Amino acid sequence: AKDGLRLAQGRRRIDFLVFLADAYEYIDTDQAIQYHWSVWSSNSAAPSTRTDALLKIGDLYAKRGDRRSAIETFGRIMNGDADSLAVRKARQRIEELAGASDTSDTVKPQ
Repeated sequence: AKDGLRLAQGRRRIDFLVFLADAYEYIDTDQAIQYHWSVWSSNSAAPSTRTDALLKIGDLYAKRGDRRSAIETFGRIMNGDADSLAVRKARQRIEELAGASDTSDTVKPQ
């Protein structure tokens, strides 16, 4: 797979990165995050593909319990050029994460 990634260029490379990132979500979260960051940082990726990568990165950070990184990642979407649907999703996820933080801080064991 890594040889294929090395040889692929342009749109094929992006498609391959997205495929690997999606597959690694079930195998190795850290590796999936790295592949999604590679998609996001690629100039040849379409804006919607880059935004989808950020949404997935934020979701993966949240899944592994890293709320701060998740919120920062979703914030990139809200502060960027993403379409309104992506901004709405990012805002919703930030609110959910902030709410989870509030409830975990206020609920104390008895």
